This record gives sequence, C-alpha cells and structure tokens, in this order.
Amino acid sequence: MDIKDARSLSAAAQEELRKRAIKAVLGGMPQTEAARAFGVTRQAIGRWLRAYRRGGAEALCARPQGRPRGGTVKEAQAARLLGIMEARLPDQVHLPYPLWTTEAVARLIEQETGLALSLWTIRRLLRRWGLDLQKPLKRALERNPREARRWVREAYPAIARAAAADNAVIFWASESVFQAAPATPGEPPAARRAALAVSNQGHLRFLVAPQGAGLTPRLGLIFLERLLQQARRRKVTLIAEPMPFFSSPQVAAWLAENERRLRLHLLPDAGREAAGPGASPRPHRAA
Repeated sequence: MDIKDARSLSAAAQEELRKRAIKAVLGGMPQTEAARAFGVTRQAIGRWLRAYRRGGAEALCARPQGRPRGGTVKEAQAARLLGIMEARLPDQVHLPYPLWTTEAVARLIEQETGLALSLWTIRRLLRRWGLDLQKPLKRALERNPREARRWVREAYPAIARAAAADNAVIFWASESVFQAAPATPGEPPAARRAALAVSNQGHLRFLVAPQGAGLTPRLGLIFLERLLQQARRRKVTLIAEPMPFFSSPQVAAWLAENERRLRLHLLPDAGREAAGPGASPRPHRAA
C-alpha cells in the first residue's frame, strides 16, 4: 500500500480494497478517480491493475507477511512435491493455476509442508532441483552463436513488433530436467523432464512429465492449451527451442488451428537455418 491509511489495514482488508478498486476501474471508473475514492495513490491503482492483467483476481490476494516460516524443503519433502507436480496439474490439487508457476509451487509447498517461502526462495529451490530458468535464447547463443545472433538481428525485431501490435505476451519455451534427491538414501536421483516457458517479464509456467518419460505430443498439447488458458484471453507469441513434440502431426495441426491465438517461432539450432518471423514447426532433432 502507498499511504498510511491503507497500510494500517489488515491483510484481509487490504486485499478487499485492492479487489474493490480494480472492480471499479474495470467498470469504467478512471484510475485517478479510483485512487481518490479508495484513498490510495494513482501509482498503486496502476500497479494493481497490471498485476490483475498478468495473474487475474488471484494476483490481488493477500500474501503471507513477515519472515518465511520453518526453514527449507527437505529432500524427502522435495521428492513428494515433485511426485505431485509430475502426477497432477495445479487445478487438480485445488490451486487456481492451469500450469505450475512460482506462486503455485509456493502454495503447494505451504499446503503440503506448512512452510511459507518467499517467491525468491522458490525460484532458488527450483534451480536447485535442476529447473533451468534462463531464456532459451541464451542457450541458443551458446550452442550456435552465429545463427542465433543473425536470428536476433533479423527475425526477432519483426516478431516483437507483431506481438506488440497484437497485444500478445511473449514467452520463451524450452525443455528442462528436474532432478531432486531421492526420498530414500542410496537410490539414484529421480529425473523428470519439464516443458517450461518464461515471459519477457520473468513469469514462469511449466509442466512436468512422468519420471522416465519424455515430453510426448499429448503433454505438449496440454502445455500449449494451458499456456493459452493462463494468458487470460491475451494472444501468445511463443519463441521456443526445437522440442520433439513440435514435429508431431497432432501438435502441428493444433498450432495451425490456433494460429490466431498462439504463434510459434522456433529458435535456430545446430544444422538448421534460423527461423524467420513466420516459421512453422517441421521435423528436427531435439536440441
């Protein structure tokens, strides 16, 4: 909150204030007038509105306050949490997210262990488990610097302009691997593949494949459909590393059918020319 009166409210009252203010703005009230009516600054209204547009009403909810409780996630707990994320999506464990996000993982951890961890701690934990949060472009530059730099120079500006014209959110997608310590000492680490997407604003979305399995076309379709669902009516521009499921007939058909809602652009990889602004998926080797 930005002024003394608002800061003095309880967390529940602050949440209600945010929701009432955004409801008024969405109903047509100018932001400056809403700021006066609800006793906050114009900047606070703008910040809440941006949060709502990114994450819906859930983004306006009260967050746990104070220092995180109870230390960190233990190895046995990590194995159980990854098992849940492998077997279920967030809305299947009563969390209001189509795909796993940093916030969804935080709520799952609190739900399963009682730990209230900051989002910064959750991201550090995901990295410790092996989830690679760097944008695929960085890896493309490392693997194929000449083609990747050419792609950045020639293809990306047109992609970004088209996304801005469509009010589309840009996500960068890649395949990563979860590899948490096993629940029982002496067992080999349990590796699980994940499809992940990170927006230009740093928002993470991911889906975990079953242990020992890859990202099948069925999982690829679930990932793409739920990425759109979580975008909340905004179009999506997806810039992706080549992943096997992109070359499947089912996924290719889905991409063609949903081209107005989600546009896919493949990053260059070794042995393949850089993908242009209108590139479509075609058979390739996984990077």
